[in-house]
Amino acid sequence: MSKRSVVGFILLGVAVLEFAAILIWAPKMAQLDPWWLRVLVVVALIVTGAAALVLLKERSDNLRDKGFLLDPTGAPRLWAKLPIRLVIADDLDPVWRFAVERAAAHVNERLELVVFLAPRLASGVPMGIPDRGSCNVRDDDGADPTHGSTMFSSLRAPTTSALVTLPERSDLNAGQRYGVALHELGHVLGLDHDSDPDSIMWPITEARPGGFTDRDVARLKTAYAK
Repeated sequence: MSKRSVVGFILLGVAVLEFAAILIWAPKMAQLDPWWLRVLVVVALIVTGAAALVLLKERSDNLRDKGFLLDPTGAPRLWAKLPIRLVIADDLDPVWRFAVERAAAHVNERLELVVFLAPRLASGVPMGIPDRGSCNVRDDDGADPTHGSTMFSSLRAPTTSALVTLPERSDLNAGQRYGVALHELGHVLGLDHDSDPDSIMWPITEARPGGFTDRDVARLKTAYAK
């Protein structure tokens, strides 16, 4: 727990005690003299309570906003080296293939550097275990009709390769498929789900926007700054 969270809980406790004291000794409080003592007590309660709420809200926001995926040691799942080779299974639905290509281009454009190399098709190559420095993309053999998934070949950071699976059969439209593909590439780069519905990392498929937010970009640029 952060120092701000501890201070927030302490202030909240003080505010509760102050409020209880005012209720218990209300008649005496009303008789305080001079009058400014009464005002001082009320102001102290308001300031203490407001400070506690602000600090605890910040703690709550931080808990919801995880930022990056973490490995078992707590280190962020970032790639040791860029760019990443995208390898697409040759039997992936062409609509999904186009969505992946668009998503990779968006990442490169928004981050202003080559993160993903131009995707290439893999013909007859096993797609379960990616080569070092590669991210393989294939369908999920019908496991989930709407969601993609991202898996890492290494248990601990840094990331050396990844596997993305996309729904084999889906009633998602082209825009939603693009959102799924971009969302999974965000996971590939290490981003966790986001509490901000304006972020592509928002977990609800049907409600995602069409690209990275400025905060998404800032996080990734900072994480991968050389």
